[in-house]
Amino acid sequence: LLQESMTVAERIISEFSAQVKRDGRRFLVLYVPRGTDEIAGEIAEQDLWLPWITAVTQRLDVPLLNPIDDLRERQVAGDAVYDDHWSPIGHEVISRFLARELCQRTTLECRADARDL
Repeated sequence: LLQESMTVAERIISEFSAQVKRDGRRFLVLYVPRGTDEIAGEIAEQDLWLPWITAVTQRLDVPLLNPIDDLRERQVAGDAVYDDHWSPIGHEVISRFLARELCQRTTLECRADARDL
């Protein structure tokens, strides 16, 4: 059942990517860590989705955005980045991460400081 679900998920990602590229746009995937345990490195790699989604995005030539380093930096500093889902601080981290990544990867006009967030 798990393998079947992973196959379906890969097919969905592939179809989304193809549709977006047909429209002349870029398709990106944002990896969402499982929570504070993953951010702290307390979950074995084989129990994470990251190796699978990394392989899928590489096969499909789709950029993978992984905000774990940004989240870890704030978590190590003592900030709660998760509260069942992202906390307000976690949302701030993700919004800054996405702004920086999108400005670095696209030709969007960005505020001067957005590339350095």
